[in-house]
Amino acid sequence: MLEVREITTDADMKSLRPEWNALVERSRSAGVFQTWEWLFCCRKHFCARKALRLLTVWQDGRLVGIAPLEAAHVWGLPVTRLQFIGGEVSDYMDIIADPDLESEVTEAIFNHLRALGGWHALDLQQLPPDSPALVNPPANRAQVYEQEICPYLPLPETWQAFLAGLSKKARSNLSYYERKSAKEFSMTMGVLGEDDLDEGMDAFFRLHQARWQRRKLPGTFYSPRMRAFHTEAARLLQSCGWLRLHGIRLDGTLQAVLYCFAHKRKGYYYLGGFEPELSRYSLGTVLTGAAIRDAIELGLTEFDFLRGNEPYKTRWTQQSRTTSRIIGSSDRALSPFASSLCLTEHRVQTRVKDWLHSRFGNG
Repeated sequence: MLEVREITTDADMKSLRPEWNALVERSRSAGVFQTWEWLFCCRKHFCARKALRLLTVWQDGRLVGIAPLEAAHVWGLPVTRLQFIGGEVSDYMDIIADPDLESEVTEAIFNHLRALGGWHALDLQQLPPDSPALVNPPANRAQVYEQEICPYLPLPETWQAFLAGLSKKARSNLSYYERKSAKEFSMTMGVLGEDDLDEGMDAFFRLHQARWQRRKLPGTFYSPRMRAFHTEAARLLQSCGWLRLHGIRLDGTLQAVLYCFAHKRKGYYYLGGFEPELSRYSLGTVLTGAAIRDAIELGLTEFDFLRGNEPYKTRWTQQSRTTSRIIGSSDRALSPFASSLCLTEHRVQTRVKDWLHSRFGNG
């Protein structure tokens, strides 16, 4: 027998931290974006006007499933959708389930949702292909849509094997740009530690914004709330050993920073920032190569470039996976209207994303 319990306060969510992360470690599909640290920071910084509707599943007093949900209004209208926590910043979102009970956990969650009041649309975004929710989707008028392409790189056991798999031109460029920077500057490169975290994140925000500001656009980190979230999340992830903040210093100044994670034998390239005035040194290429080498030396099996098939990712790999979005509805009166709004939003977001990529390129 599985018991579903609903959690509606952040204090109760906070108390779940040890059991939550133990379940993430056991889970087949859960990754860094399902960790308690990441999602609790999401709740703290992005929870305005969103009610926590976290569902936990228990078997004999043991936590075996989590649906990290919150309730929000659709387009400011009095229609409520249930969605994953962390949609503002998470590249993958998912139900977290014990690997031996995936079908039972997802069935229990969806049965509970069908009986639960207070919502009109169920909108589960950025589901990875191996998500338990896709294996056992909800039956109540739910539809599944393809969402984002996520390039990823399977990693060999050694850096030498990785280099051997690159084209001759790619190997030459990687070596050339590193030598060029080292020749013209006093250059150091590596993973930034705890003492350098604040400097590293500040440089990351500054460098990432610089590219967008040159285009007269606000950029991802224009918002103080977004910067505050990532500063706190980075600190928590570093305390767990999951943050890999890579940096290049030229004459003592950070001129390139990659914000990456390492979790459960997978590496994640979240975002990078590079000094636009130094583009001729291809610091992004050099630092991405260093991040891949670091992942190999850590014994990771995959380096995930996350959402978006921009050219700077596809230069490293031709393999990708596609995330999915489930849009369903409850049996309440406004539910068909609410799910139609979610579908319209999906189409608008897709068109805007395609336009932005065609107009402004990658990053």
